[in-house]
Amino acid sequence: MPNFWKAAIEGEEANTEILRLFYMIREAQEKISMRSHQVQAEMIHSDIPLDDDDEYFIKIIAPKTKHLDNYAKNLIEAPFEEEAGNKPRTNWLSTVIKIYSNKHDGFILLTSDSNKDTLFYKKNATNDLDGKLLLAQCPHHGAAGNFKNAFWKLINRAEKTPIVFSVGNNIYGHPAERVVSEFNKNNYEIFSTNEVGALSELKHSMVGKEASIHLSTFGEIAATSRIDKLNGDKVFEIDSTGEVVTI
Repeated sequence: MPNFWKAAIEGEEANTEILRLFYMIREAQEKISMRSHQVQAEMIHSDIPLDDDDEYFIKIIAPKTKHLDNYAKNLIEAPFEEEAGNKPRTNWLSTVIKIYSNKHDGFILLTSDSNKDTLFYKKNATNDLDGKLLLAQCPHHGAAGNFKNAFWKLINRAEKTPIVFSVGNNIYGHPAERVVSEFNKNNYEIFSTNEVGALSELKHSMVGKEASIHLSTFGEIAATSRIDKLNGDKVFEIDSTGEVVTI
């Protein structure tokens, strides 16, 4: 939404990039009748089907009204750990998406830059995240300020659930050592798109030396190379039984 755009970012370069995105959306609306909608969990009353057979769905977990309220109140916690052009309080408006299948009770969780208090899970209670976590993205490139260990420790999940750090070179030390360490203690299988921050040390530990396959920048399998779980593209497949396979 334009009002969010004006409140969320600052600087000429960031404004130019977001304006380009709005033009792209408008063009798609005119040329291919693409629909656009404000992403707010309570306003999307049914989950979004991803296929014609109604087997796979997207569920919007956040943001909700309470997150919009926290954004309006400017509730933030230091350290900010934001890139230039971004304002930290807008993490309350980050989208959290659950992708699930009717074939099994497992799901994928995409967290973008969500605030640590956005993610909530309570055992033996009805949750937005019912089912078994099969694969997840770590919030905000592994920033310590966006990590809530209780959530990741308690959530119902498969054994050795892959956790993926979407991260590149940065001045903030993402991912933070504490975040990587806690995921390791909680028995997640760690993957990353780049070997930076605490992952640079992890690669030389036993965790980083586990067998895997190598993926080039374009996702091509190089049979003669060892897998590097901490660099490059990551491709996962989830079969009809909910088993996760790393390609």
